[in-house]
Amino acid sequence: MPPPALTRLSVDELVGMAGVNPWELHDRLMVGRPEQIDELANSFHRAASRVAEGDGVFGEARSCFQGAYSAQSGGDTINASPEVTKTANDFQLGASQLDTISRSLDEVAHALTTAQKTTGEYVGSLNAALSQLDAMAEAIGPGSGANEQQYNQIRAEGAGVVGSAGDLVTGVVTSYQSTLQDHMALAQANRWHSGSARRGGDPAATIPGNGTDPATVKQWWEGLSATDKQRLIDEHPDRIGNLNGVPIADRSAANELSVDRDIHRVDDVAAAHHVPSDEVLAHPELYGLDASAVTRYRNANHVLDARKTDANGGRNRTYVMAYDPLAFGGKGRAAVTIGDPDQADNIAVVVPGTGNHVNKGWSGAKDSISLYEQANKADPDHKTAVVSWMGYDAPDSPTDPRMLTPATARASGAALADDVNSLWATHDGSPQHVTVIGHSYGSTTVADAAAANQMHATDVALIGCPGTDLAHNAGDFHLDGGHVYVGDASTDPVGMLSSSPLGMPGISVAGVDGPGLGDADPAGVNYGAQRFKAEASDASPGSFVTFADHSQYYKPGSESLYNLSTIAAGHGDSLGDQGMLAVHRPSVAPVSVPNPLGGILGPDRINLPNPLDTGIGKLADPELLRGGVTDNHNH
Repeated sequence: MPPPALTRLSVDELVGMAGVNPWELHDRLMVGRPEQIDELANSFHRAASRVAEGDGVFGEARSCFQGAYSAQSGGDTINASPEVTKTANDFQLGASQLDTISRSLDEVAHALTTAQKTTGEYVGSLNAALSQLDAMAEAIGPGSGANEQQYNQIRAEGAGVVGSAGDLVTGVVTSYQSTLQDHMALAQANRWHSGSARRGGDPAATIPGNGTDPATVKQWWEGLSATDKQRLIDEHPDRIGNLNGVPIADRSAANELSVDRDIHRVDDVAAAHHVPSDEVLAHPELYGLDASAVTRYRNANHVLDARKTDANGGRNRTYVMAYDPLAFGGKGRAAVTIGDPDQADNIAVVVPGTGNHVNKGWSGAKDSISLYEQANKADPDHKTAVVSWMGYDAPDSPTDPRMLTPATARASGAALADDVNSLWATHDGSPQHVTVIGHSYGSTTVADAAAANQMHATDVALIGCPGTDLAHNAGDFHLDGGHVYVGDASTDPVGMLSSSPLGMPGISVAGVDGPGLGDADPAGVNYGAQRFKAEASDASPGSFVTFADHSQYYKPGSESLYNLSTIAAGHGDSLGDQGMLAVHRPSVAPVSVPNPLGGILGPDRINLPNPLDTGIGKLADPELLRGGVTDNHNH
């Protein structure tokens, strides 16, 4: 999309002042052809179908031969043959890999289509805004110093609009590039290995790619000898440790080895040179290391800290379910569990929000400890394991441009769904209850994982939720017999964002379709969720909102932690009998008013929250004036 034809203002000058060219970024994105990617995906899908058909034919032949042989000898020689077993595994794994690539390409095509549409909307709004500013500048005309001052103000405003649009477009492009790189890596990992390579004696040649159906991976892993398993853990810990479908204990053994190696790589060099490790970290190039070694070292120590920080002084067994220290530009990807999810009766997955990354020592690790302790006290006869999941690139801060779009939540929702679903595949087979808990931006991610990525969960709990994106009501979560629960303190300002009064592109406004973060209030009366009490114990009735209350949901003794642990232990249905359910916020039609920035940044009219609606929150939330909030809620 080209820039608008301006008479008085100069696009080149505005771009120079802003330091970013949104039109160029958008045009680069438009070079991609989603329809061609779709056709390629269909080709891989057809190939997967053919291989699956071959698997069926081979299975029929295998049965016929086995029946004939067994009738004569009474043995099971056919099925016991290593060659027959390997061939059958080749068919199954090949079909799975081809289908994985097909689905991956489908997701890339969808991501590209969404990115092109979103950036097109941003650039379209930008063009309209600049045309209006140019008309204002033209009306001023040349002349006096006062006119020149007005012109300079308009020009500065134009540069600001270009810069804002550039930030938004850059955020979308960056998110798409990250998605594309992830799927390219997935396709590479699922490249086809010939049967001869699989039979060559090197078990590494048989490792399924990331994205392979976890049930297929589990079958492959169980077919390996103990010697081959240990060899793969020793020689390829990064691949085994992050492969969904490998049992958690084995994944952890691989990831613990990677963590240990990443720490010793620096510490051993420091010891050899008789200098502190900090000296090596400050000048790695002087000791034969590079920046990646520093990143690995720091993130490995953060994972180690997450395992050491235990409510019972480290006595509870922890596992490292995932570990990729270089993911997301060095921010890192990890998942640490307290207890073994494969052996637990209940599993809770904790997803943190904005500002959390492995390289910062994510808050979910400490929150998980409090949840683990209380959930196991809530039902000591049924073990609860807690997964502290930092498996996505969360927005860096509330001012991160990615906060203005759901692109990160949608892409991350797919990764979360993959990891949660793998827990069902590796579980020991006994009945289990899975709860996924999302806080802040993490709650939007959890909602997208359930609504659009087939995340298999029994219950979902959203706390401090700024709004859900692809899930418009509780029914969109498709839960396995459970409920959508929501905890939202009346003094938490983030929970009010679902009906934000801002009419900016990318910010959701009730009643206005757009690419915003989320426009559905899960604590609202019409959403269909079970709202539990989650007020801050140190907030007096009627007190003003404070961002501090956005971070109190896992506070020991709080209403929120008590209720979350009850849900995680599989007893969420008892909250009503315990008097721990809260009244929903009312839903009132928004007020439509003219947008003073209409044509520049947003539509001509915007919907402001009704003073009685959840957007103001303080006046409408029944929880606001409830007294008797204490911090002595413990199981």
